[in-house]
Amino acid sequence: MNRIELTPVYVHTIAITVVDAGASQTDEIIIDGVKCTFTSDATPTATEISTGLRAAIAASPIAGLFTVTGVTNIILTPTGIFNPPVMVSKNLTDVITIGVATLEVVGNTALVSITPVVTAGAYHANDIIGGTGAGAGLGINTLANAVRVSGGTGIIQSLVISDLAAQNAVLEIYLFSANPAAGTYTDNGALDIHDTDALLCIGRIDVAASDYKSLADNSIACVKNIGLVIKVAATSLFVIIRTTGTPTYAGTSDLKLTFGILRD
Repeated sequence: MNRIELTPVYVHTIAITVVDAGASQTDEIIIDGVKCTFTSDATPTATEISTGLRAAIAASPIAGLFTVTGVTNIILTPTGIFNPPVMVSKNLTDVITIGVATLEVVGNTALVSITPVVTAGAYHANDIIGGTGAGAGLGINTLANAVRVSGGTGIIQSLVISDLAAQNAVLEIYLFSANPAAGTYTDNGALDIHDTDALLCIGRIDVAASDYKSLADNSIACVKNIGLVIKVAATSLFVIIRTTGTPTYAGTSDLKLTFGILRD
């Protein structure tokens, strides 16, 4: 589990005073030196002014510093651990309260697994092994939540393979930042990575026969200290597995791959 800290932040609740319900008024909030101004119509209301000022903040360069809410007032809640200075014009009253922000202070480590659907039978050298995709993607595996946030990064530190058929196959694990959809990848067919998909490839993990430990009726491979940096388009990593051997599997769920990932 990742460690977190709760850091105090200042929440600004800004009350709005309508000076004259029959006359236009101009109000201003200055956030970190950036002025956000709204001028009402001739019959101002607190709701109108709140809407206008919130829109001005959203359109300003400091839009991401606060979560901005409110209907007849304006509530500014910091989005991070910083407390940007806030000043208001004379028709506005700023009441400051103490809130907390959650700060992650170390990486988030996770074990993420796939169980490719393999052929219950023999493979030839250089064939694709298994997949969890559909149609032309039957040789593609989707490693969901490989990173914490969309477009995020991480480091693959380890790979454990559970081989229920004890085939100890030499494998090449190709990793892609997005779905390699330009080519056709079929379980138990030869791997031919399309040029467009090759540009999405962000790494390869090699699994040698010596990485396996043979047990009574199965085997376990462990590849350690990989240290492969990944960055994906969304949150999923896409995986194609190729064997350079000729394994024969007894069941369609004979392989499970578990990646140890330090997720930023």
